[in-house]
Amino acid sequence: MDATLENHTLFAPTTIPTGLKLPVLIWGEGGCIANGISFLALLTQVASHGVFVIASGAPGGTGTTTSKLMTDAIDWITAGAGKKNYPAVDSSRIAVAGMSCGGLEVYEIINDTRVSTFGIFNSGELDDASSKMVASKIAKPIFYFLGGSTDIAYENVRRSKA
Repeated sequence: MDATLENHTLFAPTTIPTGLKLPVLIWGEGGCIANGISFLALLTQVASHGVFVIASGAPGGTGTTTSKLMTDAIDWITAGAGKKNYPAVDSSRIAVAGMSCGGLEVYEIINDTRVSTFGIFNSGELDDASSKMVASKIAKPIFYFLGGSTDIAYENVRRSKA
């Protein structure tokens, strides 16, 4: 955690080679649960490969998240990247991704010009009209991870990709 960014959890490599600039991943939790360690294994693994990760929600936090937490994280890292506490972070390379409800939060900020790519994990709009509206706004790379036809969000994701 960092006291200047409330309600978020930070993940970073334990050792950063000199001269390496870390891209940023902003993560939205499944179920909109404000627990920044809900995906501890995944986010720790991602960070171990040289990515600075900011998850919505404090470690063990309660309550719900919104896309505003993602925007707050983007504001915070763009203001602080490359400076005193985060000299190895490159805020020109920001990805925003989320699981389930976190994926829906990603769609809400799809037009943020500071973000270079988006990720949707087992998520998708709940109806055809919303899916078409979101699809018409996507102008940057987007990646989808889907658990398969037995996943509760399977049809939503298929609809969103159309």
